[in-house]
Amino acid sequence: MRYWRGFALWRRAINGFNESADPKDLEHDLTQAIAEFKESAAKDPAFVDAKVGTISCLGSLIYLALGHADRVQELIAQSSPLVKELRTSSPDNPRLSGYSALFFGTFLRSVAADRTRPLKTTKRDWKRRARPRTLPSILSIRLGESRNC
Repeated sequence: MRYWRGFALWRRAINGFNESADPKDLEHDLTQAIAEFKESAAKDPAFVDAKVGTISCLGSLIYLALGHADRVQELIAQSSPLVKELRTSSPDNPRLSGYSALFFGTFLRSVAADRTRPLKTTKRDWKRRARPRTLPSILSIRLGESRNC
């Protein structure tokens, strides 16, 4: 339940970025979403999506805080250990790869001291996505001899 509350707040904030919502409203939704995701992660530490949601919200807050170096550093300090934890425990999680490439590869280029590091992260994540993946046989559906769906 907590995860879905956080997800709804996160989604509303993402939609707000597309609709030019008030940044204060976006910040409020993202902060509330983080609280919900953290509660969800505390109840089930193995549920990676709640932690990925937290990372995404922190990335969006970093974007909102660009131009305020102290706040950006504070948010990076909150997100970095979580990103490191998940890269170790769930390195192939596609949502983690997408959010870390997006936020740490694009938004943070303007604030990162080492500008080559985000680019390496992005390249590694894209290589991981390019690996061929096989579906479990239960998900493989064939309709006659046709392979073009």
